[in-house]
Amino acid sequence: MNERLMAAEALAARLNEERAELGRRETALQQQVTSIGDETIALTRQSEELALQLEGLRGEKLRLENRQRELEQEWDVARTRVTQTEDHLRMGRQSLQELREQRSHVEVARAKNDSDREHLRETCMSEVNAQPEDLIATEAAFMSGEETGHRGNQLS
Repeated sequence: MNERLMAAEALAARLNEERAELGRRETALQQQVTSIGDETIALTRQSEELALQLEGLRGEKLRLENRQRELEQEWDVARTRVTQTEDHLRMGRQSLQELREQRSHVEVARAKNDSDREHLRETCMSEVNAQPEDLIATEAAFMSGEETGHRGNQLS
């Protein structure tokens, strides 16, 4: 009986040790379950925050795409204006060049007229010993006298 009692006590001690070991393992597993639960909650929060960030980023992407379209339209308008301005500038330069050429021709013609007038003045002085202005005034007086004399003939 003693042996059986001792065997039963040994079995009871071993079972107590196994029960204690199972309790420790259960506690460890319970801690793991709690830790996993906490991690799951944290990951869920993080997932929700990331979803909000993603939604915000999608909104920002849409805003940036709209702004890009606006900037592209502004770019097209500006490029058209630059092209028009370049055309006006080109036409202005062409007009300026034409005006310079006309001015050059006018200056040449004026120089020729000045030379011709001086030559005529010298010719008047050398041939009739009178200034051209005096000759013009004399001719004007002669013409008005001729017209008056001609009218007098018609009245008679």
